[in-house]
Amino acid sequence: MDAEKRIRWAADSFGRGLVMTTSFGTYAAVMLDLVRRLAPGTPIISINTGFNNETLTFGRKLTESLSIKVHQYDIPEPEHQISPAVETLDEYLKRAKISILEDALQEHGAKVWMSGVLSSETEHRRHFDILMKRDDGLFKFHPLLDWHTRDLYRYCENNRLPINDDYFDPLKGADQNKECGIHLTGTANQSFTASQL
Repeated sequence: MDAEKRIRWAADSFGRGLVMTTSFGTYAAVMLDLVRRLAPGTPIISINTGFNNETLTFGRKLTESLSIKVHQYDIPEPEHQISPAVETLDEYLKRAKISILEDALQEHGAKVWMSGVLSSETEHRRHFDILMKRDDGLFKFHPLLDWHTRDLYRYCENNRLPINDDYFDPLKGADQNKECGIHLTGTANQSFTASQL
């Protein structure tokens, strides 16, 4: 089953329970365009860490050009003084990002959380499957998991979609190959491969 069929299957199977997240990353336009075409009306969530104005500008222009709505949630300034002895800024941002995302998923009635992660992006994601079920019952759906960067680039080229060359998430480290935290949540105690969808 290819990515388009997977997204259609998820939209048909889960309906209003399907919710997508985006970071407006380098190739975010791919998933946003696919969902716009194949699963219109799917709620889209984005968490703003407050450290990348270029990405915020990119996101605004992209959502306007695709005529989609994205629900943006901003991480607030910490209420306490950041101290490495208590909690570093990275630790605070990661904790806040996870908390805001989990609340947003509940707010939108998510039964399935869809994202455009690739298995090649981090060591942790190499162990992902197309569909996974967390121990709290929430499904995680990764329709592009078996894609490669060249596939994303080709899709953008073929569909005249912009690429966010300025994307940077401070929680992913200098080389952008670490987990920001949200994909570490919930133990996945059941996985489904592409052939099982």
